[in-house]
Amino acid sequence: MIWERTREVQRLRQELLRYFPAALEAFDDLSAPDTLELLSKVPDRARKLTRVQVSAALKRAGRRDITGRATVILTALRSEQLIRSPVLAAAHAATARSLAAVITILNEQVKTLEVQVREHFGQLPDAEIVTSQPGMGMILGAREFAEFGEDPAHYRDGKVGRNYVATSPVTRASGKRKVAAAQVRAQRPARRRPQSPGILRPQRLTRRPSVTTTSSADGHNDALRRLANRLVGTPHGCLKTRTPSTTRTPPGLTGTSKLLDTLSPGMSNPGYLQNRRAPYRRVHAAECRSLQVSSPEAARSVMSPRCGGHTYQREEPSLMDSHLPVISLFSGAGGLDMAVEKCTDEPGSLLQPRNDKALLSVRVATDYDALALETLAKNMPDTPTICADIRLTGTSMLLEAGGLNAGEVVLVIGGPPCTPFSKSGFWLEEKRTSSDPNASLLDEYVRVVREARPEAFVLENVQGLTYRTHAAQFERLLTDLRSLGYNPQWKVLMAADYGIPQLRRRVFVVGRRDGKKFLFPPSTHSGWSERDRVIDPSKLPYVTTSQVLSDLLPGEPEKEEIVEGEFADLAAEVPPGQNYLWHTKRYGGRDVFKWRSRYWTFLLRLDPERPSTTLQAQPGPWVGPFHWENVHNADLKLRARRLRVPEMLRIMTFPDDFITVGSRADFQRQIGNAVPVELGKVIIRALMQQLGYLHSDQTQDEELQGQTALFD
Repeated sequence: MIWERTREVQRLRQELLRYFPAALEAFDDLSAPDTLELLSKVPDRARKLTRVQVSAALKRAGRRDITGRATVILTALRSEQLIRSPVLAAAHAATARSLAAVITILNEQVKTLEVQVREHFGQLPDAEIVTSQPGMGMILGAREFAEFGEDPAHYRDGKVGRNYVATSPVTRASGKRKVAAAQVRAQRPARRRPQSPGILRPQRLTRRPSVTTTSSADGHNDALRRLANRLVGTPHGCLKTRTPSTTRTPPGLTGTSKLLDTLSPGMSNPGYLQNRRAPYRRVHAAECRSLQVSSPEAARSVMSPRCGGHTYQREEPSLMDSHLPVISLFSGAGGLDMAVEKCTDEPGSLLQPRNDKALLSVRVATDYDALALETLAKNMPDTPTICADIRLTGTSMLLEAGGLNAGEVVLVIGGPPCTPFSKSGFWLEEKRTSSDPNASLLDEYVRVVREARPEAFVLENVQGLTYRTHAAQFERLLTDLRSLGYNPQWKVLMAADYGIPQLRRRVFVVGRRDGKKFLFPPSTHSGWSERDRVIDPSKLPYVTTSQVLSDLLPGEPEKEEIVEGEFADLAAEVPPGQNYLWHTKRYGGRDVFKWRSRYWTFLLRLDPERPSTTLQAQPGPWVGPFHWENVHNADLKLRARRLRVPEMLRIMTFPDDFITVGSRADFQRQIGNAVPVELGKVIIRALMQQLGYLHSDQTQDEELQGQTALFD
């Protein structure tokens, strides 16, 4: 069905080329819904189309940058063209409209068949092996089954498989008679022999050879042929040995790096993509022989090695490809996701629709928490989401949802649930002994990195992951990532050290596919905390809670904000910056509690002259931090109050216009599990600079000014 649609699109392209080439300049994808809708008005009414009509069609098709795209289309359609006679123009227009209608129907049927394929593809015995191939998802996997079949004995060996797709060169080693016969046929007009994918054991097909011997000057063409042979042999080798493809060396690709060195001298690192900003299209093995390469220089300009030696062809960037793609795991409410898409924005900027100037875009976000994903969708409506257990979500599903192939992803980000490693609930035996079953989600993160092969990854978690109790899990994580060649670097960062008004410690693990070491950015602020009393006078002082919350006072009261119950009177008497220890013998409150008999956050109040302590995801009724001001309850008694939603957003450096979904408890769980947006931006921006996507010529003074401006 897809092939038939391609044929119809080519017919439509030829028809437009004959009588209205302006349409080809206006529409880059002739099978897109908006293109087909507007082609029904070409050419007789094309010049009379209004901006409103074009914008409406683009909006219905889900396009981005509607204003800019509409301008391009209208400019092209209204350009000067050679005019044919009215009779011929009407005939061509009728043909074009008919072809557009046929393609529209084919689009609908393709979507219907894709649903069936997704529902039943997993039942095939070799489905896992096929989808393990580089860039192979369910849909492409079904097409591969159509060519190679699910019978391991479909082809006698890899050579027969290559003959089937006509990629085996004929050489002297084939025998005198075969070479002579081939030379005779080479003098006759080439005829294409029909090939049926239904033949279980097709006969060897002898094709017209390009050369019978290979000269030293033609080494790059020989490399192209041998590379095509290996690419075609990969699926056969995997099916024959019952071995899924790996990121190292799939069966049939042994020695590919040497071929690439022959094809492109000087490219010693096959995983390095010379022009990383230019999108590349995966070239099917059968297409390799159709590439018209006249010199080694031309070969290098057409083909580029990437991800273990697979072949990609450069395409002109389109509107959808203008942002570098990111896959987000364990996305939650989207703190790290927003940091990715706003990494080049000024600190403290409000939420804005994704624009063309953004460097990165999250192509797909996944989480098990449906309510958290609903929050993410409200604030990042352009991001596709998948609500599912990551243990049951294949990497191929993530790639398909994002319209990506393995190796095209620039970043994989995410913070596996921190519950197994958090100090909260450390009284549970499964946490003290590191036997929480959710700890295995770290392995799922590694699995996605292994199969998606991103250019880099960023993993965030609680500091507890680095404790000796969890040393085995943390070391296994690092070892697995090293085995993939990513050279992971980790560091525990204090959010307040980077201008975030919160004493929040989190570990970040960052790795690059090229094996180079990631350098964590230096801190910009300094101050004292319960663990560190040393202050660096050369840095800016910590951002305090009064700096970020004062303009929100008095604010609107919220339901359930007043602290009531057994310790309500005691909580109201605790001064700012103090906790339950105020009510011990050593301080001036009531002598109610024993020294250090509770957690530090018990009855904890904010200190307006210092950053906030960590906002927890699931605090108990007496767990702070509570606001430093008291309020009156219905009986006019003074009571401590909990932080309000706008205040928690400020402390987590989320935009003020962030949309919340669910109850107060739901919101606190989502925000407490999130990454402070500005802290995430610091890491993402540093990584993009080191990867070469951003200029790193900013001085430290400029960065400090930006951090200072966050809450001025």
